[in-house]
Amino acid sequence: MGAVHAKEAEVQKDSVVSLGTIGAQVVKVHVDGIQRTNESLVLKNIQSIFKVKHFEELVLESQLVRSRLQGRMNAKIWVRTQD
Repeated sequence: MGAVHAKEAEVQKDSVVSLGTIGAQVVKVHVDGIQRTNESLVLKNIQSIFKVKHFEELVLESQLVRSRLQGRMNAKIWVRTQD
């Protein structure tokens, strides 16, 4: 086994990162648990996720979409962003 060398990250305790300043672009959405659901219904509900520009928007919109889909069906949703 090899040795692992890592530097400890310097983090200020008072530093606050605004999630609204971190950019995000959704490139893929995976929806699980929709065997008999009409595809157009799912697409109508998730299209707003592709319009987000910031990470904070992505988190809030993903939660909203998830709650809308779970209200109609037993669905799970995963969002992949561009790195």
